[in-house]
Amino acid sequence: MAIPTAGNLKLDEKSILITGGTNLLGEKFVAHILENFEPNQLVVLSTDELELHNLQQKFSTREYPCLQYIIGGVRDRDVLNRAFKGIDIVIHTEFLHLAYVVEYNPFEAVKTNIQGAANIVDMAIDRKVEKVISISTVSASNPGMLAGLAERTSEKLFVAGNNYSGHDGTHFSVVRIGSVFGSKENIVAKFMNMNKAGTLSISDSRRSRFWMTYVDVVNFVIFSIEQMTKGEVFIPKLPSIREVDLARAIAPDREIKVSGLDPSENIHEVLLSEDDSQFALEYESYYSIVPFYLDIGRMIYLGPTHGVPCYDGFRYSSDTNKNWLSVENLKDILGLNY
Repeated sequence: MAIPTAGNLKLDEKSILITGGTNLLGEKFVAHILENFEPNQLVVLSTDELELHNLQQKFSTREYPCLQYIIGGVRDRDVLNRAFKGIDIVIHTEFLHLAYVVEYNPFEAVKTNIQGAANIVDMAIDRKVEKVISISTVSASNPGMLAGLAERTSEKLFVAGNNYSGHDGTHFSVVRIGSVFGSKENIVAKFMNMNKAGTLSISDSRRSRFWMTYVDVVNFVIFSIEQMTKGEVFIPKLPSIREVDLARAIAPDREIKVSGLDPSENIHEVLLSEDDSQFALEYESYYSIVPFYLDIGRMIYLGPTHGVPCYDGFRYSSDTNKNWLSVENLKDILGLNY
C-alpha cells in the first residue's frame, strides 16, 4: 500500500512554522516545502545553533526570502509568541523520543513533550493559526516507558486543543508514525557498520518493525494536513519487515547472533492498539483515530472515501500486518546488488 500524497493541498502564499526545524525530519519538511510550494513565510525554529547555521548554508535567505531562522524551542513562550506571528500552519516536530535518554532525563521530556505541546496549543489559539499538526511515534500507541507516555500525553493535548479553539478556531491533529529508516539511530546504519566490523547481532530473531522513510513521513503529513478536520490521529498503512531479514539483506554471508532485547525495545511495533481501535476508522491507505467525544457515525463520512469502523479488538501491529517486505525487496530498496 503506497503512502498517500496530498492532491489539492496548496501551501503557496501560506505562512508556515516548523518546530524542531533542524532535526532530520524538520529539514526534510523545509526542503519539500521550498521545492514544491511558494510560501509567504517559512519559519524554522530550533534550539540547535550549529544545525541552524548548517541549514542556512543549504537554504539561504538570499535565495529563499521567505525563510526566517529563529533560535529557540517550544519551552519558551516568549520565543513562540514571536515565531507564531502571522502563521497559518504549524508542523510540530520538536520532541524527545529516545527511550533510554528520556528515562534518564524525565523532567526534560515533561518540559519539551508535554509543557511544550501545551505552549503550542495556547499560542496557536491566541495567534489564530489555521492548522497545527503534531508528529508522534509508535511509542505513543501502547506506552510502557516514559518516552511513550510523554508522547501519548502530547497527543492528548493536541486533540483536546480543539475543545479550547472552538468551532471556527485553530484545528489540531496528530500524525503517528512508525520507525523511520534513515534516522541517526537508524538500524540500517547500525547493521552496515556491524557488517564492516565483521560481526552482526540482532535484538531478537522474532522482532518485526514497520518500514517507513522520511519521504513517506513528509508525504503523509502533508496529506494529513489536507484531510484533517479536528482532532484526528492519522496512522499510515505501512509494510512490515523482520529485523533478521534486514540483517540478511545487508550482510548475507555473516553469522547473525542474538544479543537480546534492550529494556527500551519491544518485539513488535503497535501503531493502533485495541483500546484505540474502538474509536478508529479505516480508509484505503490509513487509519484515523477519532476523538472519543465525537460521534464516530458522523465521522465515517469525512475524508475522500468513506471510513469503515475498525472491529472490536482490532490491533494494527507489525507482526500481524498483511504487507511484508522480503529480503529481496529490502535489497532493492537499499540498492544492494550482492
